[in-house]
This record gives sequence, structure tokens and C-alpha cells, in this order.
Amino acid sequence: AFASAVHDDQVALMPLPEMLASLTDEDKVLREMVEKGNEHEIMKARLKHENKLRKIFVHQLTGLKQTKSVLEAAVTAQRTTLTDLQTQLRTVESTAKPLQLVLGPTAPMRAGASHAANLLPTPLYICYSQLVAAREALNAGCTTTISGNLEEAESYANAQACEAAQGPNAQPTTLEDLYKAHPLNLELRVHKEATLSATSTKPPTTLLIVLLQYLPALKVVTATCPNLADNHLLKGLFPGDDGSGMPLEALSQLNSGTFRFSSSRQARPFRWCQHLGGLDFVPTLPVLASQLPSDGQEAVLAGLEGYRTQQRVLAVVQRLREAKVGDASLMGQVNALLKSVLPSNMSMFTRKPTTVVAVLEVKAAAAAVAAPSVLAPAAKAQASVISKAQPGAGAAGGEGAGQAAQAQQQLDDGELPQGEPADDA
Repeated sequence: AFASAVHDDQVALMPLPEMLASLTDEDKVLREMVEKGNEHEIMKARLKHENKLRKIFVHQLTGLKQTKSVLEAAVTAQRTTLTDLQTQLRTVESTAKPLQLVLGPTAPMRAGASHAANLLPTPLYICYSQLVAAREALNAGCTTTISGNLEEAESYANAQACEAAQGPNAQPTTLEDLYKAHPLNLELRVHKEATLSATSTKPPTTLLIVLLQYLPALKVVTATCPNLADNHLLKGLFPGDDGSGMPLEALSQLNSGTFRFSSSRQARPFRWCQHLGGLDFVPTLPVLASQLPSDGQEAVLAGLEGYRTQQRVLAVVQRLREAKVGDASLMGQVNALLKSVLPSNMSMFTRKPTTVVAVLEVKAAAAAVAAPSVLAPAAKAQASVISKAQPGAGAAGGEGAGQAAQAQQQLDDGELPQGEPADDA
């Protein structure tokens, strides 16, 4: 028996009601054949209609296949172009890599820090921008990163914007509110190398880590070391700046003039921190730099001009490095002294320390000759004390001791001339 390779459902004719609904005015002949009611005529009409539709579909399919071929060729050409472009980009990247290392050694480091930097308060932003600029332009031996909670920093920035629009809120009333720091901090790493090579692949050696924070209520920048043993270096970094005083006179007026920065806190408001943050020339400003009026912006820009010429970043970083290196050297010397054996007696010293006794004795003898009646007893007593005070005098004190003994003998024998007392005795 014959068996079709195609199922009847796949090649079946269109149902009669559907065919009648799809007939157009051009299909009057087919409609008349169906209206005759002859089953044979109806089947012929359906076959003709089906044949017409399938020719149309085949023609559309052929057009679609041609369109597909054209699109595939275009996609292949574009894919080839992109592949060639990627190869060229790799070549450009590899060629520009040495230049990138020279001109932008910290570009990858700052790539993810732009959003965090925009959330920094103005003093910390100045610290960050100047430290990074010194690292890039001068190859300063330090690196700076931003740490802290970004979500809290965003909330704080929104609160400050609302406060600027609605008016200031109530001032902090508790000490904890005064000492509350901004959510973001700066981490300054001072390296052993004073100058970092832009082409070096070896990571630098970190000598000291300093954490810079900003206290919005007090409007000061504080500094501390995560390693608390290094905090004494910060206190002795610059003469007269141990962080115990108030860097701004306005802070001393808080609490009716009785406020003092707590000495129990590790983070201190050193004056060099304020200088590094530009707080010595920045006028009273809102926290967000975007809120500055035009005259305030001009004051900041004028201050930054002087800031760049003073190279404060290099001075602070160099002092930090010298303090750490000097402290390590001093501790090495102290440890060496503690391990050395102290002398058990003084016999190892062949010459004992000399004094000014001989000079005093000569003056006493000369005075006795000038005024013997008045000064002779004093010279005698002085010579006696000298001779007793220097029982073990060495070669340096021998001459003075001999003169003292000779003066003593002359006084005892009465050989020194006896004169009249001086008028002014």
C-alpha cells in the first residue's frame, strides 16, 4: 500500500469555511463553483485556491531566503571587521603601555575611587587630590586610598543637601556628637623609597600608615596610626605640634570657652593635618564644596595657588619618613646598648677626669700674694681643701697639686710676706 512520507495534517487543504472567508473579489469563479453544491466542483475550487496560496508562500519563502543570505553576508563582514579591530586595539594597547606607565601610573588605582572621592568632605578631598597629584607628578613615595562606608557617606551627603535647603539643624550637644567622624577616611601609606619608579613592577615597602579623618562638628582633620605604637611619631613630627592644642581659635569658644580636645583619643587635630587639608586658608564653608558661593570658590582657588607652591605634601611625607627611620635607628642603638657589657670598675680608665681645681688654686695663690694679711688664711684653707680633694689626681692635675702643696708649706713657714690689709678689704 502507498504510504506518504508527509502526514496528511501537514499538507491538508484549508478547511472550507476558512477558504470561503479568505476568498477575494478576484475569486468569483471559485465562489460560483462552491455555490453549485457539486462536491467535485467544490474540491476543484479548494485545490485551485490551495495551489494559488502555496505559490504565493513559495515566492515569499524564496525572497526571505535571499534576504537571509544577504544579512548573513553582512554579519560575516562586520564580524571580520570587529575581529580585525580587536587585533588593532590590542596592538595599540601594548604599544601605549609604556607611555601609560609614565604618564598615568595611578590611573587604575583611581578608576574605582572617583565616586568615593566625590563624597569626601572638602578638607579630605583637598588632601586626597594633592597626595595623588604628588604621587603622579613628583613620584612621591606614598600612596593614598579612600576607605569607609559608601552607603553612610551617600546618606550623609543627602542629609547635608537637605540641611542646606531647609536651614541648619540643631548644633551637637554631646561630646560623642562633637567627635563623630565622617564615614569616609583617607589611608596614607608612606613607603621606604622616597621616589617611586613608574616602571618598577616590585611593590614598594610600606614604612608607616596614617589614617586621616574629618570631624564635621569641629571642622578639623585628625590623624592617627592604625599601629598605635607609631602615634608618638605624629606627636613629634613638627616642633610645638603634639596635637594637644586647638588648631582653630573658634573651637576654644565651644562650651562657653571651656572646651578642650580630649587627650584620651588617639586621633589628634595636628596643625599639619589642617595645613594638608587646606584649612589654614579656606574660609568658613559648608561641608559640600558644591554649596560654595562664587566668592567662596574664588577664595579656595586663590588658596590652592599658594598651596601648590609650598609643597606641603612633600614636607609632611618626608617628615613622616624621617621620623620612622630615625625612631627605628634610635631603637637599634638602645637595644645595642642594653646588650653591651658595662665596665665593672674604673681601673680600665688610665686617666681620670680633670677638673678646674688647678685654676682655682692658682687664683687663690695669686690673691694671697697680692693681699697676704687678709687672703693668706683663705688661701691656706683653699690649698688644704684642694690637696685633700685630689688624692688620686693624674698627670693633668699634678702641677696644680704641687703648687697647692708649695703654697701650704710657705704659709706654714711664714715665708710669704706680711703686708698691710688692703684699703677695700
